[in-house]
Amino acid sequence: MSEEALKNLDESGIIAVGTSVSSNEILVGKVTPKGETQLNPEEKLLRAIFGEKAGDVRDTSLRVPQGVDGVVTNVVVFNREGVERDERTRQIEQELL
Repeated sequence: MSEEALKNLDESGIIAVGTSVSSNEILVGKVTPKGETQLNPEEKLLRAIFGEKAGDVRDTSLRVPQGVDGVVTNVVVFNREGVERDERTRQIEQELL
């Protein structure tokens, strides 16, 4: 992901309230590790030669749907029960109180 694509995201990878957005812009930045089965033979060879690299991930970010423009008016963060909340989640919870 380029710096330009990430410019409106906070340190947690979440878009800022009040941001104007358009089609395909990132709302929540997310990367997922590539599994061995997702690598083509060339990628497997490069991985064997150079080892684990940051490039072994794919972009699975939440994006603005095609044909949609607008302004972010609210951000809601969901957490699983029993999972430790990060600083961003605690901050949002405090704002709601």
